[in-house]
Amino acid sequence: MRTEGYFMRAAASRNRLIYFRVSEEELERFRSLAELKGARSLSDLAREAMERMHKSQAEEFTQHESVPVLLEQIHCLQDTVNRVHDRIQELSAHFPSLTVELTTEENIGK
Repeated sequence: MRTEGYFMRAAASRNRLIYFRVSEEELERFRSLAELKGARSLSDLAREAMERMHKSQAEEFTQHESVPVLLEQIHCLQDTVNRVHDRIQELSAHFPSLTVELTTEENIGK
């Protein structure tokens, strides 16, 4: 048994069972994988795989929750850029000799 890494020690008492069927070939592959990964049993291997899927799904959900926050930040940034652009235009009107080349959506990628 590995003392660190992905597989848990047998400290926690577990009293619930989950049964599922596998073919003989799958059983051999899973046993080999458990040995390779240092799992002390197929139960540990299956438990860790399910924990990883759960964690991955939770992280994906968190990322989806952050989309509205990012959109709001993009909107605020766009407002700030627009204000800076307007201010530059005002300054250009007062100082005609000042030339500033602005990159706009129309000439990005040209």
